[in-house]
Amino acid sequence: MEDDRTTEMQMSDLLYYAWGIIANAGGGDWTTQTDDWQKAAASFREQWHELIAQLRTLDSELDNAERS
Repeated sequence: MEDDRTTEMQMSDLLYYAWGIIANAGGGDWTTQTDDWQKAAASFREQWHELIAQLRTLDSELDNAERS
């Protein structure tokens, strides 16, 4: 279980780090970036939200398994 928890935390940290870089490109003003870049960033943002939701579910499952 500890390995799962460590991996989950590393994935979560990496996703937050990547999103922080992307979200703040151009000083946070994406209109300064190319259209292709903006589309890629928006796609990442959508996938980021989905993955974070999945990690929260995994976190809950790991908590429940540790209590059992």
